[in-house]
Amino acid sequence: MVVGKPCDLLFFNGTVYVFSRLVALTPSTLIGLTLLGLIPVTMLNIKRLHDQGKSGWWLWRLLVLFIGIAFLDAAGVMSYTLRLLVPMIAILWCVFQLGFRVGDTGKNRYGLTPT
Repeated sequence: MVVGKPCDLLFFNGTVYVFSRLVALTPSTLIGLTLLGLIPVTMLNIKRLHDQGKSGWWLWRLLVLFIGIAFLDAAGVMSYTLRLLVPMIAILWCVFQLGFRVGDTGKNRYGLTPT
């Protein structure tokens, strides 16, 4: 498809394709940058879980949940409602746990309360 305007590329081919055309980044570079960006985000989330007295392995449970959803969806087992509802509940749990829940006061098994 030949398109003359960048906004048409954005509408038809998605944001990643527009950035790869305008900034000359290949898809593998974008994937690499995304994976590189996941490292500090994961570390911050683990620190936040430690502030609440939980292990960082809680993040793996969430990853396993999303992988399980993807496999069940690919197998055609999940209904449309479950495909939307289960990830939304998981994301809301993350927002609540990592964003709004107050950490432990005093000392827990991961150290003192940050100041």
